[in-house]
Amino acid sequence: VLFVEKMAVTWKELAVVEGSFASDGWQELTLHSSPTEGHTSLKRLGGGVPFRGSGSTDSATRNRFLIWRAVDGCLELIDISLDASVHSNGVRIQFGSCRYLPGGISITETRNGVNLLVSTSSHVHRFTLPEPTAMMPGEPSGVSMESAYASVLSLFSDPAVMPDYATVEVHWSGNSLEPHAASTWSSPNGDAWFALASLDGNIRVVFLPADSDGRAVQFDLKQTSMMQRLWSGLVPLAMRGSSVSVDAVSSVCLQEIGGDLYALAVCRDLKLRIWSLTSQECVETADLSLFILNDKGVQPSEDQDHVIFSAKGQNSDSVHSFALYLSFADTAQVSVVSVNKSPSGHLLVHLETNSIVQSQNLGKLLDLTSCGSNLFGLWLTETGHQLYHCSSKSSHGWLSVDWDDTLDSGFEVIPAEEPREAYLDHIFKTEKFSRHVIVKALQLFVRTAGRNLLEMPINELRSQVSIAVENQVQKEASSFEIQHEEYRQLQLVCWSRFLEGCKQYAKMDSEPLGLFEDPETGLLCVVKKASISFIRPCERLESTFTHQLSLLDGQSQADGDDASRIVSCAHVVREQMVEQGWSIDLSVSSGEVVQQVEGIAHIILCHSRYACSVCVVCTVWYEEHCG
Repeated sequence: VLFVEKMAVTWKELAVVEGSFASDGWQELTLHSSPTEGHTSLKRLGGGVPFRGSGSTDSATRNRFLIWRAVDGCLELIDISLDASVHSNGVRIQFGSCRYLPGGISITETRNGVNLLVSTSSHVHRFTLPEPTAMMPGEPSGVSMESAYASVLSLFSDPAVMPDYATVEVHWSGNSLEPHAASTWSSPNGDAWFALASLDGNIRVVFLPADSDGRAVQFDLKQTSMMQRLWSGLVPLAMRGSSVSVDAVSSVCLQEIGGDLYALAVCRDLKLRIWSLTSQECVETADLSLFILNDKGVQPSEDQDHVIFSAKGQNSDSVHSFALYLSFADTAQVSVVSVNKSPSGHLLVHLETNSIVQSQNLGKLLDLTSCGSNLFGLWLTETGHQLYHCSSKSSHGWLSVDWDDTLDSGFEVIPAEEPREAYLDHIFKTEKFSRHVIVKALQLFVRTAGRNLLEMPINELRSQVSIAVENQVQKEASSFEIQHEEYRQLQLVCWSRFLEGCKQYAKMDSEPLGLFEDPETGLLCVVKKASISFIRPCERLESTFTHQLSLLDGQSQADGDDASRIVSCAHVVREQMVEQGWSIDLSVSSGEVVQQVEGIAHIILCHSRYACSVCVVCTVWYEEHCG
């Protein structure tokens, strides 16, 4: 995850164990869609949406979200809350072998409920869910503040809700290629719009009215000139010499501006074309090559298309902002543009910000979103999610977000501990591993599925893990007569192997799929394969400690020096304690402890870069705790 902002603030991930927001029961729905072959696309997507009123303390939907994950033909929906326990909160929808289209899944609250729109390679789907407040009879004022774990009903608590859906097969004209990108839009009254883009330059629009008896309407957005229409309609792709049109649409975004709905398309020829869905004509074309900061390498990237995202910033009825990710062979950049609808009806495109992203080793861009004045981008590389510092034209540029690294933290069993109990406590009590992860590691360890371990009480699951690992220890023992130290080493090896399995499965489940933000609260969430996490800004001292001697912007030189020296002192104390292998027992004041504390203080005071008034912290601590 990378971000660029006006102030150099460090951001950090707050990981959440799956069990905190996992579904306590799944409803299943299977749709039969025809399989398709052709252009490969992302098979794993993720996102979410906050409900209206999520930032109000007296709202029934306070801190409540609906997240979705699309993984290998299965779309998961989970209704979660930070304040309450949500029951029957999960639905799995099976779409068969159809591909999900990037940008083609959205969730929107309407006047009468919640619309879930899904675009696949051959069909479009609309699911209608009830309003969240409709599932809370007798409690219109929201969740009681007296209990942090109040129980509420989810959107899926009624089994009759999910069959309320509509599916439309997309019909393409002529020799059109398969779609590779999409966008969806729900009007306030529940009308559904789908825009599917193909590499031959066509954009297929499907309109599904809110009335369940209404018939779907499909049409193609027209070319802007007669010659272009004749060239694309009469001349086959094979005779044009390429299967990809020069003006092929890389990404499309549906957005309402000034009361009219538009389709904004970023094309391979570096043009931003804006289509009116009312007139079905291209009403504006902007040359994005004028926004390129580095014109030396503008060859298109083979691995990454240009992408357009709707930016949730200071938007109004007649002005809306969009983030454009322009990817080239050697570099990439993010441009934020605003589209303004004038009183005469003309659309004007203005550049707001421009920043270069060094795309080497970044991999695939999964998502790009805004949160307040910040832009957040999520990349997925071949080796997993990575962090990068990137330069830009702004004062601070793109900076990395610190991922949670608790899984990589070391774990050692001290000689006085029994290995089995130490490892069991580390696996079950530190909240690093979900029940799902532990069960998968156990099934791999014993090479059998056995009974349904996911429904087993946690204490019984702990016993099953203990039995499985200890049985493996017995199998690997060379003889019945074995020394105690040899047996202990064998225990450590087997338990370490099981813990490593838990770590590997936990890392697989932490694969990031997408981002979403809550504009009301400023909360940013990372949706992962089997969990979620939140991104939070660090406090000033925490940020300095994380980056050691880095000075924070906006401080005076003296203030920055003192802050960095405090952090330096803390690092010296920690390093000395690790090197000497001791920890301070506050209940005992021995001569050895006094001597060690004085040695650390001497190291600090003898180095001029640590010498400042804040160094008295060691003396104060010693006087308070050691007398």
